[in-house]
Amino acid sequence: MGECIIDVETESLTIKITSSARRLLTYHMKERCDELCLMIEGCSWVKPGGNEFAVAEGQTIRIPYGAFHPIQAETLLKEMKISMWRIRLCEEE
Repeated sequence: MGECIIDVETESLTIKITSSARRLLTYHMKERCDELCLMIEGCSWVKPGGNEFAVAEGQTIRIPYGAFHPIQAETLLKEMKISMWRIRLCEEE
């Protein structure tokens, strides 16, 4: 199935992923944050919320919170994900 390396910085909101060609990162979602995915190298298919998009080197896609999404690497893939946390403000009565 190939190799997938995930590098998560403990004090950061970024994740760096390196994946071999034809590797599938299974369906997953983020409950509290949107993700910006920047393709640094290679190309992949991303399917947020059932809508499939091809994403190539240099392109960025936003995946909204709550959207289940798999990522299928077509070639060697290097991407950076940036989490954008949503903060709920309580309304005063």
